[in-house]
Amino acid sequence: MRRKYKSIALKKELANDSGKKKCHAMKAQAIVTSQGRIVSLDITVNYCHDMKLFKMSRRNIGQAGKILADSGYQGLMKIYPQAQTPRKFSKLKPLIAEDKA
Repeated sequence: MRRKYKSIALKKELANDSGKKKCHAMKAQAIVTSQGRIVSLDITVNYCHDMKLFKMSRRNIGQAGKILADSGYQGLMKIYPQAQTPRKFSKLKPLIAEDKA
């Protein structure tokens, strides 16, 4: 059965459509102090991994006392030893109660 188009413009639009899903994403990264003051705000238009965005922003936070980050920043502890990210678990090595707290 043939598709019926409501307008010629829609027919042209569908003819040029590749069928791929489009990604309209923006990712923001905010670096704040313990008092809540914003130190830096970085935004990317396309999809980007958290750690890649952090490396692209090139912020020097080496003098910071304690860095808390989510699990998207898993390699941050190699750059800044004072950084803390949540521990990962697997089927073979479940988290112990100390790691969950």
